[in-house]
Amino acid sequence: MLIDSTLREGAQHFGLYLSMQGRKGIIQALDAACVEEIELGWVGQEGLEELLGWCARQGIKARLSIWSPCREMDVEQAAVLGVDRVNICVPSSEAHRRSRLGLSLSGLASLVGRIVSRARSAGLGYVSVGLEDVSRASMLEAVSLAQAAVQAGASRIRLSDTVGVLTPRKMEQMVACFRRAVRAELAVHCHNDFGMASANALAALEAGADYADVSVLGLGERAG
Repeated sequence: MLIDSTLREGAQHFGLYLSMQGRKGIIQALDAACVEEIELGWVGQEGLEELLGWCARQGIKARLSIWSPCREMDVEQAAVLGVDRVNICVPSSEAHRRSRLGLSLSGLASLVGRIVSRARSAGLGYVSVGLEDVSRASMLEAVSLAQAAVQAGASRIRLSDTVGVLTPRKMEQMVACFRRAVRAELAVHCHNDFGMASANALAALEAGADYADVSVLGLGERAG
């Protein structure tokens, strides 16, 4: 199954501006192509309420999700918007965890559990937790974060190769590791810094991942 992230990841592409009309056109084309989930943007993005209202009037069949930081006020805002799914971002590597959040592993696991629980109690029935920079994280530590998220009510774990360093074989091994250890749906989010995003996404799906992120024309931040 595919998660199209053109309106979130693609919209972060340097120099790209998507008008409201352009965003609507992309959604219509994706829905006509039977894409299962469309990530409409991020919490706080201008025009999200208008876009969601338009999707409801158009009868868009795809599941609609938005990206959110791992913060209580942001997941509450996502719940108010009435999206089908929220994708919560969690820095999973030690480098990101310590430099950006200043938290220990146990501290971050506690935060993840609290935010996922808050999202569920706010009315979000499907919570996805994205492990950012997982390709540079300790697998034991990343799995423990995923397990904390699932225990709190997360439905999906999204594995992000933020720096684009995975190869198909390493991707297969990572997906197999999470498949054994985590009772939740799995998604992968591959960056294309070294031209491996498509190969890694296919390898992940063949290894048992339930979803892979894609974008129109490979649009995305940095190299796509």
